[in-house]
Amino acid sequence: MNEESPTKWVPDIPASLGRVARAKPKILVVEDMDVVLEMYLRTLKGAGYDVVGCPTKAEGIEAIEQHRDFDAALLDFSLPDGTALDLIPVLLDNKPLTKALVVTGQDDEEVPAQLMSAGAHGYIQKPVEDASLLAGIGATVRA
Repeated sequence: MNEESPTKWVPDIPASLGRVARAKPKILVVEDMDVVLEMYLRTLKGAGYDVVGCPTKAEGIEAIEQHRDFDAALLDFSLPDGTALDLIPVLLDNKPLTKALVVTGQDDEEVPAQLMSAGAHGYIQKPVEDASLLAGIGATVRA
């Protein structure tokens, strides 16, 4: 029986522009609700992603500055010490090709426009099912 080696995720741009080919895409997850953060981390790990979870904007910024090699970020819009709108510029300043997917429970019609103009790749409305989370982060990583 011939076993195939696992396929590597390969970005569609040269690594010299900021992305690194690796077996598992690396995702930053910033969510202030512990139970939701754990669910996101468990779901993403189960799907084969390498994840780093943070409960606050400040810890998210620290993770961005420390790791600098995220392929994508899953950001809660409302955090105790700020919003995703505060994190997106830091993420893009550190690694311009990193894409952000924002999870929001905001009902305000202005929020999606604000997110897109800040540089977010997309957004998902809460509550988030596992299938929506995986589809959204998969599209974000491939973007």
